[in-house]
Amino acid sequence: MAENIEHNERILRKVRKQIEFYLSDANLSKDRVTCCTYSEAISSGGIPADFFLKCNRVKERITTIAEIEEALKTSKYLQFADGKVFRKFPFQPRTNQDRCTIYVVCSKFVFTLVLVYS
Repeated sequence: MAENIEHNERILRKVRKQIEFYLSDANLSKDRVTCCTYSEAISSGGIPADFFLKCNRVKERITTIAEIEEALKTSKYLQFADGKVFRKFPFQPRTNQDRCTIYVVCSKFVFTLVLVYS
């Protein structure tokens, strides 16, 4: 029983971190789909939670909006209300995003890190 509760908490923590990443300044500056969805959602008051149930890394872990609500209860950056997800802080687009991006190139298990500065 206790193992099952811990397992569920781990899953919800991973989902929370994933959704926080999707709505992070860094991701919204790069990800066109999430950024467009977020931009459209600002006028309507938030991103519908079912948007995240279509995202592969979320849908492989959970299947209901209630689980998203539960996962976001402990978020410092996001809140859940009326079936929608809101950022607690306004989006601050990054103008120097490429300057702090690390590209990882993998070739037969040899990893090369390339730091990009502009």
